[in-house]
Amino acid sequence: MAVRQSKLEYELPCAVRQRGFTLYELIAVIVVAGILAVSAFAIFDKSEFDAQGFGDYVLAALSQGQKLAIAQRRPVRVTIASGQVTLEYCQAQGCSGPWIAFPTGVLPGTGGAIAAPSGVTLASSVSPFQFTPLGGTNAANVQVTITTVSTGATRTLVVEAGTGYVHPQ
Repeated sequence: MAVRQSKLEYELPCAVRQRGFTLYELIAVIVVAGILAVSAFAIFDKSEFDAQGFGDYVLAALSQGQKLAIAQRRPVRVTIASGQVTLEYCQAQGCSGPWIAFPTGVLPGTGGAIAAPSGVTLASSVSPFQFTPLGGTNAANVQVTITTVSTGATRTLVVEAGTGYVHPQ
């Protein structure tokens, strides 16, 4: 027994059958995807990423300052003020000479200063403080607080007094 095709399939030529999506369906999908993309983009706050990156950068710079104090057997002064971190080393071992800013190649930035990005504030419990030639600090534990202005989220870095170890709290 032969299989009989439906009357509709038999009468319509192949060119008339539609395959794929209509133009209206494609436009509707693009509009919905655009709305989702805009709403998802609004969720992300760039200042949070800037604060995290800046915190990592300050952590690395403070660690580098401690290492340079040990390597050069000279004190390294860290000043945290006006939204920036400045690292300087003493010209002479006994620190009788002037303080010199780190060269540009040691710390990215100009003259050993690292400026906070917009939307990020910086504060310290002690400023200025020094890394001694043995790697410790001349002050009690130093806390560096990095705050995102828009959300109020804070990140605290601690510099241990005896060892100079720099770590997040």
